[in-house]
Amino acid sequence: MFGNVSLGNVSSEGTMFGNVSLGNVSSEGTMFGNVSLGNVSSEGTMFGNVSLGNVSSEETMFGNVSLGNVSSMGTMSGNVSFPTSIHQ
Repeated sequence: MFGNVSLGNVSSEGTMFGNVSLGNVSSEGTMFGNVSLGNVSSEGTMFGNVSLGNVSSEETMFGNVSLGNVSSMGTMSGNVSFPTSIHQ
């Protein structure tokens, strides 16, 4: 579950958001239930608890989660903690 999480630019690998686990995703203007993405290009994507393969997103929305551009590896969100953040 997300409270209100607001990130800058995010490019993540093996990132966990509550029940949301992302691999690599490229999205734009996509809507998945409570998940709103920009454009999404995904392989091996499963939606229930959202599980994506590769994700690269800009202005991506996940419930109350709004992502800008973030670069993270092995990131897990309770209170969101990203080891690496890259702002373009």
